[in-house]
Amino acid sequence: MRSLGFALYLSIFGVGSFISGFFILVIENVSTWWGEDWFSDNLNRAHLDYFYWLLVALSSVELLLYLYFARSFVFNQGRNGNGAA
Repeated sequence: MRSLGFALYLSIFGVGSFISGFFILVIENVSTWWGEDWFSDNLNRAHLDYFYWLLVALSSVELLLYLYFARSFVFNQGRNGNGAA
């Protein structure tokens, strides 16, 4: 059971890497289509600050969604009132 839990824990990092790679690929394609490459080889021309501001905006939206769902959660105590169903 411990090895299964550890494998699932490590698989989260793999899925996160795939999502991160896809996210960077989409941003790179969109930014070059607009004529301004955010991930240029030349750091004087790259706009990594835009990328980090986008990450801040996405994290803020995720925090607001978490707070909304956390406040709207209603605990079901079951039939006998002690939490057991």
